[in-house]
Order: sequence, then structure tokens, then C-alpha cells
Amino acid sequence: MSKRIIFSHGTKGGAGKSVVSDTLIDYLIKTGQPVLVIECDQKVPDVARRYEGHVNGLLADLAGDEESVVADLLGHIDEADEDTIVINLPGNVSDKMDGLAIALLAPALEEINARLVVTFALSEYDSPGLASESLQQGLAGVADQRIAVINQHFVNIEKTWEDSAERTEWLESGGQEIILPNLNDRVKPLIPAGPLSHYAERNSPLTLGNRMLLKQWLTQAHKIGEMIDAATSGEVSEESTDD
Repeated sequence: MSKRIIFSHGTKGGAGKSVVSDTLIDYLIKTGQPVLVIECDQKVPDVARRYEGHVNGLLADLAGDEESVVADLLGHIDEADEDTIVINLPGNVSDKMDGLAIALLAPALEEINARLVVTFALSEYDSPGLASESLQQGLAGVADQRIAVINQHFVNIEKTWEDSAERTEWLESGGQEIILPNLNDRVKPLIPAGPLSHYAERNSPLTLGNRMLLKQWLTQAHKIGEMIDAATSGEVSEESTDD
């Protein structure tokens, strides 16, 4: 399998990009797929902290001009041994990735035959417009697969997205969408570190009720990873048929 580069993209800080990254990494661990985590949030590297000791990870220093940021990130991607790389983007780096996605990032990934996947966390009233910008001139537009993630932690976003012209544009471009339900507030503080699925196991410190709530949430949240696996399998099958 060629490399899969998964960018956890979205709107400003607090949009739920880290939650999407956490979910994807947890799914990959559960399904036995080696993964490298590239944490680009220097201030709050919560994804790197959660999975430290469970998967390979690195904290990428992506301060500086756009070209240097993208070039450094491409270096990390090219040197990675893992077939799947999850890149957690903070808001300030997301703009840099979008800015050079067409001119630098996409051609480089094509050169190494890497598949580009973008998840876009929708959280606020301006999310549809920002998703559209990324589709028209950024990461989402050059991605082999793009998935809009409707984060139900933000109570109004589902209706905002559903009624938007940007949603129609996204779907007509071949983009996908999925709902990420809100994880019960009483459960979240009880899973501070480590793979999420470990807390859903019978010997975890969670009570039976809280384990059931987490299992229910993971069943839906893991569908993001399932969608990516399904698209990858379809691409491999098509290549085999062509041969």
C-alpha cells in the first residue's frame, strides 16, 4: 500500500480537529495498522501526549514562512516508515497548508505516490465557508478523499451545514460527510491519556454505564477510519484491475 497522508483540518482552534485525530489514531491502533502521528500544535500538543508510548510520533516545529513549513512537513512524510500518517493541524498552520497545497504539497505527494486524505471539522457558523475555501484553493481541493466531519459538540452546526450551498458544492465535488456525535460530558474527563478504545474494555477504570456510553460513541466515531479504509481498498482494487 502506498502512503496515506491524513490531515485533520478544520476551522479555528477548538473546532475539534484533535478529537478527529484522536479518533482516527484509535481506530488505526484497534485495527492493527501502524501509524505515525505528526503533531503540529506546539502550544497544546494534546494528540501527541495522548498516544505517547502507543504509536510513533513527532512534534513538528512548523513556525516560519509558508514554504519552509510545508517543506519541513514533506521531509517528515518522506522519511516516515509507516504507511499511514495522521497530521494534526492547529488553526495557524492550517492556513499555511491551504496556501501551498496546490503549488507544493500536492505535487510532492504525487511524486512519492502518496494518497492525500483531508478531514474537515465543522464547528461554527462560518465553517461551511471555510470548508468551501479549502475546497476551491486549498488542501480539500487537492485531496484524493475529503470528509466533512459535523461535530455535534457544537449544537447548531448540523443545521447550518445541512442548509448551506457549500454542502452541496462539497458533495458534488465527490466529498463525503459524517456526523461525529458529542461524547458525553461526564465521560470525557475520565479518559485523559492513551487509546480511547482501551477505556471501553471491561477491565478499564470506567463504570459499566460509562463504558457503554464510550462504546456507543466509538462505534460512530470509528466510521471516519472505516470510510478512509474503504476508499483505500477501492483504489487498490481499481489499480489491480487496470494491471
